[in-house]
Amino acid sequence: MDNTYLFHGNAAVGGALERLAANAGWQRVDSLADADVVVTYCTNQQALEDAYFDEGGFVQTARSGTLMIDLSPSTPGFARELSAVALVSELHPVEAPIAVLDPTWEDAFSRPDNLICFVAGEEDDVAAAKPFLQAIAGEVLEEGPLGSAQLARAARTVQQVGTLVATAQACGMTVGHSAPAPGVNPAAKSGRVSYPIAGRGLSCLGSPAAPGKAVSNVLPVTFSRQFRHKKTPCASTAQGVFS
Repeated sequence: MDNTYLFHGNAAVGGALERLAANAGWQRVDSLADADVVVTYCTNQQALEDAYFDEGGFVQTARSGTLMIDLSPSTPGFARELSAVALVSELHPVEAPIAVLDPTWEDAFSRPDNLICFVAGEEDDVAAAKPFLQAIAGEVLEEGPLGSAQLARAARTVQQVGTLVATAQACGMTVGHSAPAPGVNPAAKSGRVSYPIAGRGLSCLGSPAAPGKAVSNVLPVTFSRQFRHKKTPCASTAQGVFS
């Protein structure tokens, strides 16, 4: 069969990408033997490691010469490690982390014009992966050597999260003066009004998405816990993202 791929990873993202790929003539298959390309999108690094390195993972089971496209958010260091092991196993790895342009959409992965893909790898492998990547993403940017695509995506993620948090905080301060948060007694507060904004800040962005959905779309999960943990300094989070 021509233009076939096997997808492994997050089911919701896989379903959205399947619809986009089908519009460009790509057929999703369940058997590794029938797939021209293996595509992965895992929402945490442990799942990504298991998919490739675990017993029965793709490093062991994929046939020699298979094109492996990883769309997952990860770190430059892990991307280089994954690619090195895949190359030793005579596979053709392509580092292609995908990102959403407008994370406030309810189905952020549902339209190619809302998706951007950063790509790194061997020149021939990148060229072979482009037809699939262009089928699912409106913009495909070649970044250079292995690790550079994850670095580019991480830089964009940090900028996007900063913008979202600042906007949510501004909205939260506005609505905070008009009505107290549930369970908060305004009479018990003194000085500046400081109501919690979780759930209200993002909802005032005018988005059809559920509160908090925007941040989830930007941070599929690989980095979300660090960003969401109020005691984790941004500096230490960024250090983990860019290493």
